[in-house]
Amino acid sequence: VIVSQETFKNETWSACVTPNDGSVDGSTACSNNVTIQNSRPTTPILFYPSANGTTFDRFVNFSWVNSSDADFDSLSYLVIASTDSSFASNIVVNQTVQERQGLNLTNLSLAYPLDVDVPFFWQVTVTDGSLTNVSSIGNFTIPSLISLSLPVSAVSFGNITQDGSRNTSNGSSVYPFILQNDGNIQGNITITSTSIFQQGAYPSTGYQFLVEDN
Repeated sequence: VIVSQETFKNETWSACVTPNDGSVDGSTACSNNVTIQNSRPTTPILFYPSANGTTFDRFVNFSWVNSSDADFDSLSYLVIASTDSSFASNIVVNQTVQERQGLNLTNLSLAYPLDVDVPFFWQVTVTDGSLTNVSSIGNFTIPSLISLSLPVSAVSFGNITQDGSRNTSNGSSVYPFILQNDGNIQGNITITSTSIFQQGAYPSTGYQFLVEDN
């Protein structure tokens, strides 16, 4: 009996038999040669985004369960995504990733954002360099999301002497408001304010505001 651990792909094997009556050998007969073929990797299983799922992160992090290979070949994966379920056009992702050894999952994190509010279809093809296997087709959407937060929602200038000034933009200990976009699209912001002075024009050189990227 020959077990699988004793054979390797591309090896050629044959079996030969020599009869013996206890004193004299007979003629040796050999079988036809058998060549050990390459084994196909198992099918990769899509993990994230899940089927019919949603994600708000436009820089999608695709992940899938690794294939196995009986020959212990090095595996690589081709990830494709499209707005066309047949993948005949509108390809938005077409990247190859080497398997992450020692882990159950391999992933691809996009360095660019995908569009919102359109359906995407994705698929992973595994190869050992000669044979391939293809996953099922997954689908997901990225709903548009407007979400704002104020990590710094108050500004305290403290006591200011007559003719004195404090400025949140010059690196002092007075920190400016911070408005953070936690969504995945741009939005229009309207600023309204009320004068806190009894005298003096507003806005003016004595009281101004500035908006800029952080």
